Amino acid sequence: MKVRSLILFLFLINALSSVAQCGFKPLGPNDWKQASLGKIGWLSMTMGPDNHSYAVFLDELYNGKLTVRKFNGAEWETVGTAGFTSFVVTDQASIAVALDGTVYVAYKDVDYGRAITVMKYDGNTWELVGARGFSNQ
Repeated sequence: MKVRSLILFLFLINALSSVAQCGFKPLGPNDWKQASLGKIGWLSMTMGPDNHSYAVFLDELYNGKLTVRKFNGAEWETVGTAGFTSFVVTDQASIAVALDGTVYVAYKDVDYGRAITVMKYDGNTWELVGARGFSNQ
């Protein structure tokens, strides 16, 4: 019984050390090209059709407005303008990237009773998709 327990113990130690060696690593360089340059309120991520990671977050450097960043394979870059919403977003947003590469962000719009607003990046600027707070209409 002691031998069996010792073998089980050694097996568990080996398994745990293997998991610890496969720990998480930063995506991108650990410098000023990180996904976020400061504190964030929350984070939502997705993969685009180009197999790049996209992140949307409440950016405290921009007073709680939304910022979207994309990992291009070497470093994080801002999609459009950082802090692109004209108001603070208090609840978590969702992000999606269409097959054509258009980035969409949906969030609860506090100016419209926390109804849903959707914005997309057209390659130059962030623009509304339909009316703000459309879920209340």
